[in-house]
Amino acid sequence: MKHGGDPWHATFNRIDLLYDEIQKGYRGWILYLDADAYVFDVAFDSRSYLDSRRDHGLIALPVGTKIPTWNINAGILFFNASNPSARSIIIRWKIVFDLYRYTFLYYSVRMAKIVNDQSLLHLVLRTSPRLLESVYFENRASTFVRQLLRAYYPDLALRVQTMERLVQEALAKLDRDAKTRAPLPQGPLGGAI
Repeated sequence: MKHGGDPWHATFNRIDLLYDEIQKGYRGWILYLDADAYVFDVAFDSRSYLDSRRDHGLIALPVGTKIPTWNINAGILFFNASNPSARSIIIRWKIVFDLYRYTFLYYSVRMAKIVNDQSLLHLVLRTSPRLLESVYFENRASTFVRQLLRAYYPDLALRVQTMERLVQEALAKLDRDAKTRAPLPQGPLGGAI
């Protein structure tokens, strides 16, 4: 945990981690998944998927059906750090978080419980139509990652158990697919070409 005093404050770590990457000069894709998100289609061609969306700064899932919207799910975020808009979103998110943490996180228990990392990201997108224009809103059904939201799985033990089962199913599907694929051509020394 980078900031705060309660275990749930670790949710803010992603802001610093993203910010640190762009400050170091990283300019590729950063795929952020909450701990309750997982890759369900491990054979998905993510390189082609991301390449086809390279003009966007952020890929996100909207909450609800209204698009464009600032109301996105922050549990699955794909930032294109080569895009200036993505870097602006991350920098503004960090600035808003720093203001919040120095003002409320340490000093106001009531305010600290109202604001979270997702609501701070919403604030960034609500206050900048230009940045909101850089967001690609993904359809939940067409993405290769899924999330077991607390709203649908309020029991932590059940959520963890369900996650384990779904990840095992995804890996088993990958194994089955690998067995049905034609073997790779072999080089003269036995390695795949």
